[in-house]
Amino acid sequence: MCKWGIVYRDTNKFTGTISLMDLTAFSAELGYVINRNFWGQGLVPEAARALLALAFDELNLAQVHAVHATKNPNSGRVLEKIGMRPVGIFPNYITHNFSPTDVKIWVITREQYLANKHQK
Repeated sequence: MCKWGIVYRDTNKFTGTISLMDLTAFSAELGYVINRNFWGQGLVPEAARALLALAFDELNLAQVHAVHATKNPNSGRVLEKIGMRPVGIFPNYITHNFSPTDVKIWVITREQYLANKHQK
């Protein structure tokens, strides 16, 4: 696993982490955690775009995937903003507050990343 800190530029305050997990020669899982006080400020999409650039431009991965609890649609909005697409739901995949919780699965392929990159 490769993990980085997310720092708020204006104050140089540590706000969370972002990582590439289960890294193989072909794929990785994107994950992130951020302090609630910094939600909605664009920090995670900015950091996630940097990791997608690393994954596809430097590591030449074929795909990056991510999951988020269906109870947290804002996390899904982050994934949508960075060009990922939903592909399904794993029922009862994680435990949250001692309760089985469904997760939505998202993916972006190298081809999709490159197409999005050239559109901007």
